[in-house]
Amino acid sequence: MISFRRLPNPGAGRFYEAWLMTSTTKLIAVASFRPDAHGSARVETSLPSPVRAFRYIDVSLQQAGASPAHSGDSVLRGPTAPLAQGG
Repeated sequence: MISFRRLPNPGAGRFYEAWLMTSTTKLIAVASFRPDAHGSARVETSLPSPVRAFRYIDVSLQQAGASPAHSGDSVLRGPTAPLAQGG
């Protein structure tokens, strides 16, 4: 499960997409979602690949009816594992 807080309303005809990502060519979409009125969302899904196979979890802003590919408009991105300390 992935939880989000304080996401802005994506606006009419737009939504967020969560991705597992290593690069712009190695990525998998895992879920589409819209936050509630408070900017919160809880996304539960079966992952198509192990999380450890990717470096980042990315959230993009997508346009409804557009290509299913990553829009290039990332609003959040973080590592799938904690960063090494002191390295």
